[in-house]
Amino acid sequence: MRGEVLMALAAFDHAKTHEQALQRFQAFLDDRSTPLLSADTKRAAYIAVMRNANTSRDGFESLLQVYREADAVQEKERVLRTIASTPDPNILVEVLNFLISEEVRDQDIIYGLAGISLEGHEIAWRWMKENWNFVTNKYGGGTLTHFIRDIISPFCSKEKADEVEAFFRSRVTSAFAMNLKQSIEQVRIKARLVESIKQERQPLQHLLKQFACKG
Repeated sequence: MRGEVLMALAAFDHAKTHEQALQRFQAFLDDRSTPLLSADTKRAAYIAVMRNANTSRDGFESLLQVYREADAVQEKERVLRTIASTPDPNILVEVLNFLISEEVRDQDIIYGLAGISLEGHEIAWRWMKENWNFVTNKYGGGTLTHFIRDIISPFCSKEKADEVEAFFRSRVTSAFAMNLKQSIEQVRIKARLVESIKQERQPLQHLLKQFACKG
């Protein structure tokens, strides 16, 4: 649980967590056997590095180096699970291009796709549309469904669901048709939930405005 809590704090940009994580990551770069960055806290540190990549690109480059130098599969996987957590759109595009490069095994790309930041899904969707022919030619089966699920499912608007449907109307195949349908339905369900919450809040907001005026 300690690692999970720290990852959540890092993902939500908790300042003290970031401060400690970046210090410990630097200690790790200086000495890969340092006890300051244990196995259960590494992912939190890596997330913090990528959350700060927009102000310090050195961290991103260092994390790539950690991946390239790692002998253990677990360490490479740990980096891949966190490297897409950046909010910076330009760096995220670099990460996505890295994931489909020869440096990453085809079966490992799913780890990176699952770690895309909340802010990054619009950029990832745009990137996927631009690279769709390459993606479909290189990947198949389960990997292809991860592209669809992990990039599309986090959306939560009717407009985005319509946009996804329009893009795939002439591109869908039996290999991912069911996965696509499920992902779009998830988007529509969340869109209805968002709209429901907005409608519930309107009377309360109106009441608060009246109260404020009376005050």
